[in-house]
Amino acid sequence: MRKLTKRSPVPLVLLLGLGGCGYDVTGPAAAEFDELCGQNEPVKLLNLDPDRTLDHVTSRELGERLLLMLGYEDAESRELWSVGRCGEDPVLVSDSLHGWPRSYEPWPEILFYCDEADDLLWTLDPTGVHPPSPVFETRACFAKVTPAGLVTILGDGDTGPLVLQPWPEDPFTQAAEQVVLLDEVKAAALPFPHTQPDAHEVLDTVDNEVFAVTAADELVVLNLDDLVPTVLAQDVREFDVSQSEGGRWLVWQDIEVTKVGMYSGDSQWPEGPVYLLDRMSGEISQLDDTAMAYTLTSYMGAVEAGLLYYRVGAINDESAGRWVRLDTLEQYASPSTTASPYLVIDESRLLLSSVFFRPPFTVVDVSTGEHNTIFSDQMVRLRATTDSLIILRESGGELVKIDFEGNTRTLAKGVHELYQISEDEHVITPFAVGADGIGSLVIVEPETLDERYIDDDVLSKSSMIYETDDGLLVSYAVISSDPERHGIWLAKPGD
Repeated sequence: MRKLTKRSPVPLVLLLGLGGCGYDVTGPAAAEFDELCGQNEPVKLLNLDPDRTLDHVTSRELGERLLLMLGYEDAESRELWSVGRCGEDPVLVSDSLHGWPRSYEPWPEILFYCDEADDLLWTLDPTGVHPPSPVFETRACFAKVTPAGLVTILGDGDTGPLVLQPWPEDPFTQAAEQVVLLDEVKAAALPFPHTQPDAHEVLDTVDNEVFAVTAADELVVLNLDDLVPTVLAQDVREFDVSQSEGGRWLVWQDIEVTKVGMYSGDSQWPEGPVYLLDRMSGEISQLDDTAMAYTLTSYMGAVEAGLLYYRVGAINDESAGRWVRLDTLEQYASPSTTASPYLVIDESRLLLSSVFFRPPFTVVDVSTGEHNTIFSDQMVRLRATTDSLIILRESGGELVKIDFEGNTRTLAKGVHELYQISEDEHVITPFAVGADGIGSLVIVEPETLDERYIDDDVLSKSSMIYETDDGLLVSYAVISSDPERHGIWLAKPGD
């Protein structure tokens, strides 16, 4: 096992300026490591193939094991490995994935992936005991999750049966049964659907309710307790329903075309009457004549603050944004008609961004109408928390935290855009990264901004933070001609 040696501190910003230029640079002081798997140094989790060029690694926790997704330059698909916390019992779960599999609540430690060749959801066993097994049918790998099972529209035509597939007792040995909820529903908002997959516009679930549009253009809701459909509206092209308050608010666009809409690529979205239903009171109101396709985000992005947001024109139309108060249905004055809801801070405050979720970021107090722009500069990376924005203005620059009152605090200096940050604001960042994407890895203390060296020969697109009950862990890939070094590693930096 390789011991890390201390190095002389050098300012991190200088290292970033020299990275990739052939200089012999040294890093910050070496980190001290807490005990991990019986030793006070990093632990090797997985050996890497020395004959293949690794492009990136992503990783996640799953129960008592770690999942490692490896992408190689010579393959479009990725390998998924499962290992114990100390690198024991490595299992090649799959060598043909194109994205992360997911888990469902009944079986949090079983993985499911969709095979695009047959649109089936298959099991993956991270322990390697059970072979893959098909469990659920989907349409284009799209299905909605409910407490009772998965809901989807089967077939590949413009319409198809709406089907519930209840959770089987043992997904490794049983395929899900199929319960037909409605014989024929719309599978897309035609003509010119605008989401991917198209069924997002005509199928949704909230808690134990399923919303769909029949082939007769009726918007219906079914409660999975009794499976009895209730018609909510007629002549419906597409709809959007709030996930809060039990699906209280429902917006839909009528099939009537009042205007030929704006173009998007080869599509020309039809405009028509758009209505709002308050399911609590039963009141229906016409909001506007527009195309729901103009609104990139959900109409319901600000419902928790008592507002609806939508657009009456294309993205390049600066006057197209509309805000409506749900309690009065009055238009609400926005600081910019191009602003859209980024997140709800609390019951009275919203954070707005540009249409493309870029600066400026503005906090709006709905109760007073006050606006405060907290950030309007350029940036390369953004993270949002419940109380602040974490912004990297430029790769190699400062990482700052801006709270919703506009106060700014520096979290780290000389930060690479592929940084990671923990909940307690420890920053893990690559530095001195060469043209081959390989450099060193440091951890930055949140209070002092002190930089400590973790390792070198690290692939910049590989680091990940795990926050465990036993402390902070960091995984990363070392690319080296030394077979003892070449692999995926796990470290536990000390305090």
